[in-house]
Amino acid sequence: MKNILCVTCRSTFSDEELDALGNVTSCPACGSTGVPADLTDSVTVTLTRHELRILTIWASNYAHSIKDSSLSTQDPVACINGLLSGIRNQTEGPLTIAEELQDVADTLGLTVSSSMGDFEPPTKDLANDSL
Repeated sequence: MKNILCVTCRSTFSDEELDALGNVTSCPACGSTGVPADLTDSVTVTLTRHELRILTIWASNYAHSIKDSSLSTQDPVACINGLLSGIRNQTEGPLTIAEELQDVADTLGLTVSSSMGDFEPPTKDLANDSL
């Protein structure tokens, strides 16, 4: 039974699979050194979509703010993105500000690019263009 979850890449493993690999100190799939989750210790939480968005927006923003600091022992952005991936499989709609802005850009046919995952407004002057 697969009971171990890498919170970064969402790969699952059984105790037997990990035992066969020997002294495992990182995820065999992605190399993450973060503490894995125990799939047998799952909970169900009821939140409004707005509450969930608040949690995911703040978590994503915080992960981006500490990614280059000594506060993190693993890649916090990759970890949050892994958690968001798991949440996305259970819900619909954007979970972060970047995703919301990407949805708007997609609707308007604009391109959003960023080196940090944050939304950067287009340089096109939308005030003088008719959409």
